[in-house]
Amino acid sequence: MDVVNRNDQVGWQVKSTKASTPVTWKRAKIPNSQELIKDSNSSTEGLQTLGNAILKFCNDHAIESLDKYNLNEIGFSRLIVHPNRHLTYFEKALCSRTNPNIFNENEFEWKWSIPKKTTKKEQLPALHGTHKLTQQKWFAWHGGKSTTFQW
Repeated sequence: MDVVNRNDQVGWQVKSTKASTPVTWKRAKIPNSQELIKDSNSSTEGLQTLGNAILKFCNDHAIESLDKYNLNEIGFSRLIVHPNRHLTYFEKALCSRTNPNIFNENEFEWKWSIPKKTTKKEQLPALHGTHKLTQQKWFAWHGGKSTTFQW
């Protein structure tokens, strides 16, 4: 949690970024990640299992924060800095003690990105999680280095 209001028992993750920058949420260290990565390269079921492990990590972390800070709700707020120097602020409730899971594994499909090379650096493959209902990429997991998501 970045901000906790102990009186109202609400915690917030707060992010400030450029409009084009995905939000980096947390370093997702997945148990057995090397084995899961290997399995994800050989089957659709393996991809889903790895994706589900990422979602479980996120949900477990939210539950841990609810308990650790004695919260009833966790929200997310983002301040977006546009090139013209205008700002956009929004906030969204993510989970509560009565509904602690942020993500539902049945709402996502997963695939590995194709690595890209530019003149400046090489982009390593990332596991992309696409939200089935909107067909938008919500997650990019870089093998445990970080997990980014967009809403």
